[in-house]
Amino acid sequence: MTDTTKQELKAFSVQADEYGCIVFAKSGIVARRQGANELDTEFSMIESCRRVPALDKYAGVKGGVPWKVLVEEHDWSQECPYCCRRVSNDEPDRVWNDTASQVYCDVECQARQEDVERTWTAEALAKSSNQRNKEVV
Repeated sequence: MTDTTKQELKAFSVQADEYGCIVFAKSGIVARRQGANELDTEFSMIESCRRVPALDKYAGVKGGVPWKVLVEEHDWSQECPYCCRRVSNDEPDRVWNDTASQVYCDVECQARQEDVERTWTAEALAKSSNQRNKEVV
């Protein structure tokens, strides 16, 4: 994406029901359409499409606006991947996994989720190893 194209794109917060997204577009109507597609909903189900000039600088950035910026600076929330509770910037015990751009309710939820992921990885490796052993025999 060229610098000129990036400068033309504007950030929009598109909200539908309980979910939302940030899209970059040249106009509100285009942003609304892109947001509906991203949220997998009908155009008519979009509740709001508002400009967020503070996020324009993320146009063209791989991965878009980091979740940490949305939660900490723009009052968004994210589901804790372990317990599915909504976590916002007013949650005093929240913990960020910056490599995954994920927020947890607290260190306990983070530790439990990491245990689950280690178990899944170990099971996948064991299954893969068993499959290779069967193919060799």
